[in-house]
Amino acid sequence: MGRYLLQSGISGVQPKVMIDARERATLRSSSYIVKSWGGDYPNLAANEYFGMTAVKRSGLPTPEFYLSEDGRLFVMKRFDLTEEGRNLGFEDMCVLQGTGADGKYDSTCERVVKSINSYVSPQHRGAAREIFFQSLLLSVALRNGDGHLKNYGVIYDDPLGNDIRLAPIYDVVTTTAYIPRDIPALSLGGSKKWWSGAALRAFGVSHCGLSQGKIGRIFDAVTAAMMETRGDVRRYADEHPGFRDTAARMEVEWEKGLETLKK
Repeated sequence: MGRYLLQSGISGVQPKVMIDARERATLRSSSYIVKSWGGDYPNLAANEYFGMTAVKRSGLPTPEFYLSEDGRLFVMKRFDLTEEGRNLGFEDMCVLQGTGADGKYDSTCERVVKSINSYVSPQHRGAAREIFFQSLLLSVALRNGDGHLKNYGVIYDDPLGNDIRLAPIYDVVTTTAYIPRDIPALSLGGSKKWWSGAALRAFGVSHCGLSQGKIGRIFDAVTAAMMETRGDVRRYADEHPGFRDTAARMEVEWEKGLETLKK
């Protein structure tokens, strides 16, 4: 961290660096993003690791990610590089909506769907709307109040825009474990609050074009993924006493989130 803690140009508040990591087994080098945490947000790396684990278990696309053995670093493989090291194009929602980073909290879930419809290639739009809807459910259930415009984007390898798709889901943290009264980063239906399951279902039908049957299956996938991951959180806390306070707060917040989805 001391060697690579430079001005990397990566957005966000959490300290981040970009490094080249080498796998001993294959000697294949790849680029990773490594994030640390300080005293203000204890165990943030583990918090993000388990949040992302729930996202992955629910069936959503995610980058490869890891938690360091000492629990201090969250490591994520860059998703804007191919296995051959070729750069892919990436634009976050701030860029697509023509706003700077200082406006990343000033948009709406409805506008994100409009951006998906405007910029994602037609053959990927239905899947992209479904992914965004499911990620929104997870943000509510996990109490992730930092799902702002810079945490969604599109990725492409064709500069002519023939194969633009929604980028994998990343940067998912239970923010209310540290900020108890935190609220969602984007508004929905004109408000920023932890929306009920009924409000989310209505949004899924009216804006994302999803059937009630599909929405029900997404709710089930989110709930099952969180219940399984909650067991991982408990086991990790048993083995790492320093994580227990954060784990207890996360568990309380996850229970609130799941109850919200039932309303």
